[in-house]
Amino acid sequence: MYDIEKTLFVSDLDGTLLRSDGTLCENTAKAINEMVSRGLKFSFATARSYYTAMRAAGGIVADIPLILHNGVFIRDSVTGERLHCSLLDNLPFIKKVFDDCGLSPMVYSLDGLTERYTYVPELLSPEQAMMQAGRKNDPRDNPISDADRIWDGEAYYVLCIAKEERLRPAYEALRDDYNCIYGKDYYSGELWLEIVHKQASKASAVQKLREILGCEKVVVFGDAHNDVPMFEIADEAYAVAGAADELKARATAVIGSNDDDAVVRWLRENVGI
Repeated sequence: MYDIEKTLFVSDLDGTLLRSDGTLCENTAKAINEMVSRGLKFSFATARSYYTAMRAAGGIVADIPLILHNGVFIRDSVTGERLHCSLLDNLPFIKKVFDDCGLSPMVYSLDGLTERYTYVPELLSPEQAMMQAGRKNDPRDNPISDADRIWDGEAYYVLCIAKEERLRPAYEALRDDYNCIYGKDYYSGELWLEIVHKQASKASAVQKLREILGCEKVVVFGDAHNDVPMFEIADEAYAVAGAADELKARATAVIGSNDDDAVVRWLRENVGI
């Protein structure tokens, strides 16, 4: 049994809390809403933005803090208030690396309270252009024609999707100075390179949220490589059945499949709410 006043529960979204088709089971949403209303301290930690996370998990209407962009932001799920934010530094260096590699990324930035992602459509890789074509009516979408202007504003996240021979040199050049998440996307299978502040990670955001909420213990759930840091700092860590082997090796235990709503099943059986 867990002391819900002193325990923070954090789940990854894609491949963990969400089903393999990227949807959230209605019963999962209802169960989490009910448990949070009765005192459960729950959050999810995702590579997604606030906009895409709320689209995917909008059925969760409980007032919970969200860890977004792999730890760049902690935001209130109801008001959208930013409780924590890590901005990128030394943007000219990042720009030079991508220029030298012949890559034009999408740059996510703040302009006051407005979030946007900026890019030059004609310079995107075929893989990234395909991803962008699947986005409809995103209010952050900011295509421009001047490649130098994609770096305007307070940048917090840089994304590039391309073949390994093009992405790896950029990854190798940036990995020592930034937190670089480099691997295949869960849904498309394409190779993604995501750049955030050196200190921004799911692990650091979980630690920060634990302080904000005054919790003494952390229990996490995940499935992929970018969940490794939060598995390493958690008191207990549970991998879903389809998780990467490296995550299972670090897990307290392996639970059921995300397609069988394993996280909520575990919470029902173990938390006592």
